[in-house]
Amino acid sequence: MKAIIFDMDGVIVDSEKIKFEITKEIVESFGFQWKQEDQEKGIGLNANDFWSHIIKKFNLNATRNELEEKFSNVYNKKIKEEAKFIPFSKKFLEKN
Repeated sequence: MKAIIFDMDGVIVDSEKIKFEITKEIVESFGFQWKQEDQEKGIGLNANDFWSHIIKKFNLNATRNELEEKFSNVYNKKIKEEAKFIPFSKKFLEKN
């Protein structure tokens, strides 16, 4: 093994669109709207802070763990099926 590469959202695959769609579905399941600008405010937050922010913003009757579990169940499937490589990252990985 030469190296281990950690993908920090957007280094190897573009996952932001998928994250937005799933978060939107979750928030809308509680009867609220989730917009792109809402998602942008959460960029850089860790998962606990992100879900805490959403719970507080919409006064949701849910825990961080419940929301994160809903998210993870869908994300793990979608990331495998729908994620697109950032230009040139796949080529770089194949070469190295």
